[in-house]
Amino acid sequence: MQGLRWQGLLSSGPEDFQLQPQDEVLLWQNQKPLIFVKRSARSLMFNFDFEYSNADRLPAVLVMLNRFWEEASRALPGFRAVTARPGQLLALSSPQAGVERKLTFRAGPVEKESVTVLPSDTNWFHAPLQPGLFEVSEGDQLIMKGAVQLLDPFEGDLRKVQAGGDWKSGFELRRMSESSADPFRMLWFFLVLGLALLLWHLQRGRQHEL
Repeated sequence: MQGLRWQGLLSSGPEDFQLQPQDEVLLWQNQKPLIFVKRSARSLMFNFDFEYSNADRLPAVLVMLNRFWEEASRALPGFRAVTARPGQLLALSSPQAGVERKLTFRAGPVEKESVTVLPSDTNWFHAPLQPGLFEVSEGDQLIMKGAVQLLDPFEGDLRKVQAGGDWKSGFELRRMSESSADPFRMLWFFLVLGLALLLWHLQRGRQHEL
């Protein structure tokens, strides 16, 4: 619940509910649990009428749901398929003792492959920084397979793709598509040229006077 703001939550208030010893309360209201985690059922519980509240429009609820999903996913062993942004922090299930984890990344038209050994003292790792495909294996078992997508939506827009040999950087293509020619560029050119000729003429006049 760290960093979340709940001042904007409008609800009918919490109902009377008997907590179990293993339940973890995330949010209290008037000494009553408003949101809590039921560990025995691995469930996130809302102790108010969700339908008649504005919880579905509150950013804190979306962030909390995402955190709960990440925590629940880490606790579940087995294979996961993900789509990530470059450098995104991803979660893994608890590691097996003495078993090495490896990150295999493939990118580019020739699918150049790189292998990285992940630290054994953490369940988190960063996705590769460039678009491509990656796999995480634990020993001989594949536990995650994913793709790193382009962060910039303009670079991922393939509607105007065409064949050609003139390769330019994404920055140059963006500059060309979002800029337009100055209609007064010829006027500025002649003004600068005239100013240069005037200065040259004045400089020659001073030299003759000397």
